[in-house]
Amino acid sequence: MVKKRIVDGHVDFRDRIWTEEVSKEARELVTMLLVYDYLERTTVYGALRSMWIVRDEDALRDAYRKRISTVLF
Repeated sequence: MVKKRIVDGHVDFRDRIWTEEVSKEARELVTMLLVYDYLERTTVYGALRSMWIVRDEDALRDAYRKRISTVLF
């Protein structure tokens, strides 16, 4: 049922898990990635510019650098 709705381009976020546990920015990213028409669907570059990823970009970069430095030294 869910797969058919995705394939048909009919996805909604009325389920409690989507409304209470998933951020608005994450829902927007999922919506952009599930657009049926590939010409209108976001690209990987568009996804990487989504607010869900961008808002934590500095924290992710710092965590990555910290992890790399502990591995290298």
